[in-house]
Amino acid sequence: MQVIPYWHRDKIDGRNIFSVKVNIEVGTKILRDCLDKHFQKLKPALKCYSGGAGNKYMRDVVYTR
Repeated sequence: MQVIPYWHRDKIDGRNIFSVKVNIEVGTKILRDCLDKHFQKLKPALKCYSGGAGNKYMRDVVYTR
């Protein structure tokens, strides 16, 4: 997951973000918050999660197999 501690201190709460378990837990919480905020619409939620990344990021994430 791509978790930026500066923006998500509330979710990290002093834990080691470099721990795989913590990183995935925090990353999925961020993604869940973004999905809820954007009414379960994937592309706006991914834009929220990525901090406003452009269309290339959406294509890379959504269409990667």
